[in-house]
Amino acid sequence: MQRKKNQGYLWETLTTLQAGEPIYFEDSTASYQYNYDYRLLAVDDAGLKSSSKILTARPLASSVRGEILDLRLLIHTILEQDSAVLTNLPVLTVNPSSSVLPNNPQGARPGQQYLYGRGEAALVWEFLEQDGIYGYQIYRSASDGVLRPYRMVRPDEGVVTLEVFQKIQERFGAQSGIDSGIVDGNHFFFFDGGLKKGTAYTYRVEAQYIDGAVSPLSESVIVIY
Repeated sequence: MQRKKNQGYLWETLTTLQAGEPIYFEDSTASYQYNYDYRLLAVDDAGLKSSSKILTARPLASSVRGEILDLRLLIHTILEQDSAVLTNLPVLTVNPSSSVLPNNPQGARPGQQYLYGRGEAALVWEFLEQDGIYGYQIYRSASDGVLRPYRMVRPDEGVVTLEVFQKIQERFGAQSGIDSGIVDGNHFFFFDGGLKKGTAYTYRVEAQYIDGAVSPLSESVIVIY
């Protein structure tokens, strides 16, 4: 069994079947981005070859691909435990010297984060499967709890560069827990400065592809101002 890209010239052998074996083959290495030509090449004992009719096919793209990894929420100023009194939301005790809360802190409900503070917020996340990505949809809800599309972050605008990393360090400080390892082309960011004090905001992130596929929604992160 041989395969080549539809506009290509080089045939590659995917598998070899012996005479008398059932002719069945599933191509698990094809990319949904390309059309492929397939042919079955028969070779006799004398080395003479005969090709089957060439068939062209394209894999169906999965509607759900990739995963938002290591989503982190940072705040610009120190945490203020007193602000928790203004809300009826559960309280998670956080070290006041830290302005970042990891994705699954001990004692928190799965996928939930609770921060108490004021100022600017920032999201930082990792996404590895970037081929064909259109952008990252940021969803946000305020105190009414309704999650709505909020901002679309295009990959070229949201990628963490050295300049962005330095800005994060300036705004959130060394306590942010962010190091230069995020300058790898796979990390992205979003700054949100339009927050009102006394309001709880929930964020989730979804990767959207040009062909209509999406990633699963990230776990939620919550900040209370």
